[in-house]
Amino acid sequence: MKQRTNLLCLLFMFMALPACAAEYPPTYSAEAIEAWVIDAETKKPIEGVIVTANWELVGGFEGNTPVGQMKVLETVTDKDGKFTFSAWGSEPRKKGYLRNRDPQFLLFKPSYEYRRLVNEVSSKISMASLRRSEWNGKTIGMKLFKGTQEEYAEHIYRLGSDMDSMLDFARGDKDCNWKKTPRMLTALHKMSLHFEAQGTKLKGWRLGQRIIRTDDIPHNAKCGSVEEFFRSYLQ
Repeated sequence: MKQRTNLLCLLFMFMALPACAAEYPPTYSAEAIEAWVIDAETKKPIEGVIVTANWELVGGFEGNTPVGQMKVLETVTDKDGKFTFSAWGSEPRKKGYLRNRDPQFLLFKPSYEYRRLVNEVSSKISMASLRRSEWNGKTIGMKLFKGTQEEYAEHIYRLGSDMDSMLDFARGDKDCNWKKTPRMLTALHKMSLHFEAQGTKLKGWRLGQRIIRTDDIPHNAKCGSVEEFFRSYLQ
């Protein structure tokens, strides 16, 4: 009897999945984004902050497993600390759906703590086709890192991990999204070389690992040569 009940529960669950999937919009688009980055202490604008934005698609049985990126963009703050991303879409929805990383921002400039920003998590999944960032129009503070060289290496390693996850290097980045974030990947590459030259090593379970470099990007024939693409950035 118990086995039959479990089977019925599973049946109803799988019957409900197509109905839920049908509610997701067939296309997605996003509003333009404008924000400012300042030093958290001096309140002065920070020029040259690299900013990536990615609209991450999720799915899976629990509904929160990353399955790809709807859009990946990158820019740099100007002398006023301002960065912008143009509106985009509408574009056909790929597998999965957007949740709160719509978009996710990664902000970095050497000597500062990096920032990762997303929209507020909601228990109710938004079915809106047009997405907007809660950080639009906001001023974002960044703090100078005040720890040791070893601690900063650990901190930058986490940024590299966020980039690795976003670009899906573990599964080969079949969409060639690494081509859309050249400045951030170049900055990580140079930081990795810097720490190596200083003899700074990662500790704990990261011992023997390194901050991501451009030569860690998986080779995919359709994406072209990684070395050729980054040649001018690494000069």
